[in-house]
Amino acid sequence: SRLTVNLDYYIKRSYGIVASVPYNATYGWSSLAFNTANMKSQGIDLSIQGQIVQGPNWRWNSAFNLAYSNNEVTDDRFPNTLKTPGETSTPIEGYPIDQIFAYHWAGLDNKGRSQIRDSQGKVFDSEASTDDFKPTDLRYMGRMNAPYFGGWTNTLSYKNFSFTARMTMKFGHKVRWKEVNSTQYPNNTAGFDGYLANSKAL
Repeated sequence: SRLTVNLDYYIKRSYGIVASVPYNATYGWSSLAFNTANMKSQGIDLSIQGQIVQGPNWRWNSAFNLAYSNNEVTDDRFPNTLKTPGETSTPIEGYPIDQIFAYHWAGLDNKGRSQIRDSQGKVFDSEASTDDFKPTDLRYMGRMNAPYFGGWTNTLSYKNFSFTARMTMKFGHKVRWKEVNSTQYPNNTAGFDGYLANSKAL
């Protein structure tokens, strides 16, 4: 009774996923919400709880859980319109609902600026327009939400006093780099967000 282990596995199907789809702006709206796709998701969840020490004064309880979750769009009803990374995309068949795409990087030019290439291998510098890019010119990078996540909690108690330490984790996903933007400093009172490591924005 001092050790409990649970293992759960699930499969779920979702139908009629609502997403925003580009619409003829002459009607007064640039996009509308439609039932755009179906999706299959599955996952596994492991949970372990134990009373490691159970004495008259001292108690040590520990709990660990680890989960994996995956999803895939199985039917899309609207064409893929994603041409620029960061744009809102309709669900794309064969990819997760939280997919993230990026340009194909083609190294630096002779001025040290980043270059990208399309699906045909044509290289574009940082001043070139990507208005004619197609969805196939982008590269699938992974998921925005972590497929693996979990936590570990330990509670140490002595009589009526207790101390709890908790650790959470998530991994297996992709994060688009975002530097701290200080262009509005010092007038912006809403704060700033982004990544500080190696950032020169400050």
